[in-house]
Amino acid sequence: APGGFSRISSIEAIDLASDSASNTLTLSARDVQDMAGMNLIRDGASADGQNWASGTYTLAAAMAYRQLVVTGDAGDAVGLKDNSFVSSGTVTAEGTTYNVYTSESTRTQVFVQNGVSVTLNATPLVLDLNGDGVRTSGVSHGVLFDVNHTGQPALTGWTDGQDGLLVLDLNRDGRINNGSELFGSGTDTANGKAVDGYVALRQHDGNGDGVIDAQDSVFKDLQVWVDANVDGQTDVGELHSLAILGMASLDLNAMQGNHIDNGNTLGLVSGWTDVKGQVHDMADVWLSSQSLAEFVSQATGLSKIDASGNHTADVTELRLADMLAAVQKLVVVQADANDVVQLDSTGWVDTHQLVTVDNHSYELWSNASAHLLIDQNARVQTVL
Repeated sequence: APGGFSRISSIEAIDLASDSASNTLTLSARDVQDMAGMNLIRDGASADGQNWASGTYTLAAAMAYRQLVVTGDAGDAVGLKDNSFVSSGTVTAEGTTYNVYTSESTRTQVFVQNGVSVTLNATPLVLDLNGDGVRTSGVSHGVLFDVNHTGQPALTGWTDGQDGLLVLDLNRDGRINNGSELFGSGTDTANGKAVDGYVALRQHDGNGDGVIDAQDSVFKDLQVWVDANVDGQTDVGELHSLAILGMASLDLNAMQGNHIDNGNTLGLVSGWTDVKGQVHDMADVWLSSQSLAEFVSQATGLSKIDASGNHTADVTELRLADMLAAVQKLVVVQADANDVVQLDSTGWVDTHQLVTVDNHSYELWSNASAHLLIDQNARVQTVL
């Protein structure tokens, strides 16, 4: 529009269900700011009189956000492409449930109709190690990992088991614990979280020459994590020094990319150079991800065990093999207060992280290979 002013004052809703196709909508917080008007919500009721009710989402007495409502069918998808959005519960309006995603830093919210797939993109730097370009696994075959370093792990797309993640083991415990030890949207910088992996790595370019090499003090501490079994766990032998891999330098001068691999976008691309002078691909990969709350609400088949809804005291016995049969190595167990969930002795640990969906709270239990979300109503027993 002339002068940069649009004739459209705001867009409050987008309907992806207007046709029979499977549609994908990609949004950033800036997109929502540009499109949506400022709504004022007071104790669950919006300024236009629309009543919202939810047992899992609580607004302060008066909070103003730019808000966008997205409706659609089961085949539709929404991608939230910057790292400021977090899953913040659900709301219900006129019988329809919406998953809420909030960006506090930009004062924006997106309400997505339940059943529409939502991915929260997270970015790490990935290096091609076998000459076929940067390759990834989709979120449906990904891992449970806290890429954005929020304290809440999410199901996320991942590497293909042959390429590597650039990492810095900050606490030197031999493990990559979360996104703070990757280079991407979970990396801490002097100005807050990095917006991408190149910004995260650039802070270590001590001489400002646009490359990370032996002249930069961080170079000797950098490693590449090759998660060979694609489980999100740092196993013995998966961390490699740059020297062992024959890496001489990492190029910080990235260009915009748009290649999509298994739902993950190679958003920024450059290269790394080996000791023989050969250049290989390196990319800031915008990994698709799914919150645990979303996973719980959509889980079916081998990913869900439902022992609730009856008056009997059910005992559910779960073995590691049962978990590994699920594609994402994550299983939801819904239960009543008189039910018992028995776990075998393969190293299960209560992470003390809770996920709340539709007034049900689930505790996250993990071991080295799989994860369980167990209804907090149930009693959990570890069987030796």
